[in-house]
Amino acid sequence: DEVWQFLHGDPGALTECLQRVVCWAPAGLSWEPLVEAGGVDGFCFEALDGETHFALNVFTGAVLVNGAPPGRLPMQVLKHPLYVRSFGDRNFEVFPRGPLLVTNTPLRSGGGTYLYHFGLNGRQLCVREEQVEARRTMELLDFLGESASRWWGDLPVRL
Repeated sequence: DEVWQFLHGDPGALTECLQRVVCWAPAGLSWEPLVEAGGVDGFCFEALDGETHFALNVFTGAVLVNGAPPGRLPMQVLKHPLYVRSFGDRNFEVFPRGPLLVTNTPLRSGGGTYLYHFGLNGRQLCVREEQVEARRTMELLDFLGESASRWWGDLPVRL
């Protein structure tokens, strides 16, 4: 009963709980309790941030992003030549975010913090690196893949 009253009185606590599981979840989410059958408030809450839907069950600890729990990258991504060249045999915990899967644990390198976004478009792998502090996103280009020949010829000769 005390937990229920605390969470209803301090929705910021729900965001802090969520951010411990989903590191890229934004601050200041507006939480609404999910009402169970019979009109009783349960221990489930939901919040929206643009097109991203967060759901949190404080009784079980379950977290869903866009209806999905944390997962791993699909085998099609893990076996893709660009992924293998760039990340080796690493497999990241990811959540769906729009059409892409986003790493849940930030990687720290060279003084920066990075999240990675993965998606498949047919046989082409899309990998984006998001530098968290600079709020900058870059896309990994496949110089050796099938699509490289389509744009490689457009680069200046000196490159």
